[in-house]
Amino acid sequence: MRCGSEALKRAQRAFLDDLEAEDGGDPAERVLRFDSPPRGTVEERWHVYAHGHRRRIVDLMRQEYPAVLRVLGREAFDAVAGRYLAARPPAGPGTGDSGDGLGDFLATHPLSRGLPFLADLARLERAVSEAFVAGDAEPFRWADLARLGRDAALAARLALVPGARVIRSPWPVLDIWESRFLPPEEVAVELEGRPAVVLVRRQGFRVRATRLEPDVAELAEALAAPSASGGGATLGRLASPAARTGSPASGPFVEALRELLSLDVVTRVDERMETR
Repeated sequence: MRCGSEALKRAQRAFLDDLEAEDGGDPAERVLRFDSPPRGTVEERWHVYAHGHRRRIVDLMRQEYPAVLRVLGREAFDAVAGRYLAARPPAGPGTGDSGDGLGDFLATHPLSRGLPFLADLARLERAVSEAFVAGDAEPFRWADLARLGRDAALAARLALVPGARVIRSPWPVLDIWESRFLPPEEVAVELEGRPAVVLVRRQGFRVRATRLEPDVAELAEALAAPSASGGGATLGRLASPAARTGSPASGPFVEALRELLSLDVVTRVDERMETR
């Protein structure tokens, strides 16, 4: 059977479906479907695959969600991860994205009644993972904007750099995340009345998470909204009438823009498209 044939694809799909079956699959069907190994039985070999596959995914999830792991403890985390994988089996043979929906899963999990910040903490950690492997883009800085005339500046199409995300939470998830490796006796995070808006992005080989002020957060979210389509947004559309027509480089919008550009998280989309 040559690689890439439809028969091979069907065999691989059947293997994964059986591997991820909630009822554990049918051993009798397995014996008919797969050849007997040189040693042992089909079911003995299957046990190794089934348990080893799940264990590798759980191990990866522990690495991806260290703060959630710290809050829950290893035993509870492994139990949650097991239930998550049973409810949302991996869509393919790879394991890298198997835990990408943990935040949404935790949002409806009973644990979130006592730990209401848990889902947002998981979403923050997932954003960190996504930012780490995101592509590169040339940052658009305040000096670049200053070199443009007013009309060109208002027409420039901007977006957040690949992998950048804004996470909003009614809980101090950034403080919880930053304390994930501290000794237990040094962790003291006040939860009530401390909402957070966090910008996650990669700079070089390091992912940074930064707390944003309201005006800066709103601008970042506005630039993030169209970035998935690659079109970006113009400053002329985003700016208030006063910022569009006023002469001085001041005011809340301009200050928010200056702050956001200083974080190297904005890129010019129309310039990239013209050079393709």
